[in-house]
Amino acid sequence: QSMYTYKGEFTKSHEISMYLKTSIKRHDDAYKRLAELHPYECPAIITINTEHAHPAFAHWVKEQTDVVA
Repeated sequence: QSMYTYKGEFTKSHEISMYLKTSIKRHDDAYKRLAELHPYECPAIITINTEHAHPAFAHWVKEQTDVVA
């Protein structure tokens, strides 16, 4: 249950949080597409910099997001 004020109105609604993982190389495309698909005028699309991620995790993300030709 989310509660927030937007445009001067208090709102309660059901929202779903979602965490997506991608590479820096594909970030901008993913961000743009999420914003296009999101029904909110002001979506909470937040980027977490993983510059200091565990090396094994960083390697896994890179493998998962590399485009295969």
